[in-house]
Amino acid sequence: MIEVRILFFNRLVGCHVGGTETHIKELALRLAKRGNEVHIMTTEGSELRGLDNKVKVWYIGKNWRETPNSRGIKSDLWLPLFASIFAIKSLYKLIKLKLQGEKFSVISVHCALEGFILWIFKWIIRTPHLFVFEGYTDVEARIGKHSDVQIAISNTIANKCRDNYGFQPIVIPVGIDMKRFSPNGEKLSLNYPIDHQVVLGLGRLSQQKKFDVLIKAAEILSKETIQLKFLIVGDGSEKKNLQSLINKLDLRNRVQLVGRVRDEKLPMYYRSSDIFVNTEVNGGDQFWIVVVEAMSSGLPVIVTAKTGLPEVVGDAALWVRPESPELLAKKILEVASNHKLRNELAAKSLEWSNRFNWSNLIIDYEKAYLQAKNEGKE
Repeated sequence: MIEVRILFFNRLVGCHVGGTETHIKELALRLAKRGNEVHIMTTEGSELRGLDNKVKVWYIGKNWRETPNSRGIKSDLWLPLFASIFAIKSLYKLIKLKLQGEKFSVISVHCALEGFILWIFKWIIRTPHLFVFEGYTDVEARIGKHSDVQIAISNTIANKCRDNYGFQPIVIPVGIDMKRFSPNGEKLSLNYPIDHQVVLGLGRLSQQKKFDVLIKAAEILSKETIQLKFLIVGDGSEKKNLQSLINKLDLRNRVQLVGRVRDEKLPMYYRSSDIFVNTEVNGGDQFWIVVVEAMSSGLPVIVTAKTGLPEVVGDAALWVRPESPELLAKKILEVASNHKLRNELAAKSLEWSNRFNWSNLIIDYEKAYLQAKNEGKE
C-alpha cells in the first residue's frame, strides 16, 4: 500500500547539478524505494535520466537561451524572466494535472520560487506542502513559514527561523550513502609515483568555491620537497579562468582540472585521494555535502571558513582562515607530512560522518511527509 504520493517541485533538479539537486534526487529515490509514489516536476534536462523507472517526471519546457548555469542573477541576467516563465508554466501544469485527476498527498519544495507559487495559489492547488530549508535566507523563511510542515537541514537554520520568524522547523540533516562513500572499494589508476599524495577539491567551478585559492596554495607547495598532486573535480563558469591560472603559474604537471565525472565514478576519486580541501568561503548556511562525502570516505578534511555550517564537520576537520593561500598551503603541508595526524583526522572523519547515514535519516523524512499529508486533512 502506498503511504504517501509525493511531488517534488523544483525548477533546477532536472537540468542542474548541485547540493540541493542531489538532496532532492536522493530523497526521491529513497522514498520511492520505501513504497511511496514519487513524482518530480522540473525544467527539462538530462539530470534525471535513469530515474524514469523509479519516479514519474513531469517536465516543464526549457526557455530560449536558458542553460544549466541560468540559476542566479550574477551568472545570468535573464534569471528573473526564466523564473517567471517557469512559475507560469508550472502553475498551469499543476492545475492541468489536478483537473486530470492526478492528486498528490503532499508537495515538497526546497527553494523560494516554488514555495511562493504554492503559498499564493494554495486556494487553487489545495494540496499540503512541505518546505525543506537547504540553506537560510529571509525570503525563504518568510515564504516557508506558510507551508504545512518545515524541515531544516541543520539546527543553525532552524534556530534562525525560530528567532527571526517564530516557527521551528523539524531538523533532519542531508544523508550520505555510507556504503557508496567509504574507504573500501575500487580506486582510480592515477599512475602517480608511490611517494606522491593527492589533494582533492570538488564542486562547481564558480567564484564562490574559490578554487583559485587552492591553485595558489599548490604553487606555494611546489617549492617544497614533499610531492603533491592536486585534482579539482567539477565543471562551471570559472573553468577557463582556473585553467589560465594553472598555465600562468606553470602548474600543469601538478594541478589537473578533471571536469565533471559520472556519479558512479565519484567515490573512486575520494578513495584515490589523501587529503580533501574545501575552499568555499561564501557558503552561508549551505550543508557542504561534498565535505561529508569526503569524511565518509575516510579522508582528512581541511575547510577554509566557518561561513558554512560548523555542525556539519564539528571538530573532525581542520579550519583555516578563508582566502589565504599561504595559510592553506601551510595546513596542507602539515597534514601531508604527518602520517599520524592524517590517520587521526581520517578516523575522526569516519566517526563523525556516521550521524549522516541515509539508512536512519530517511525514516525521519518519511515521518515528516506523513505529517504534512495528515495536516492537510485537518
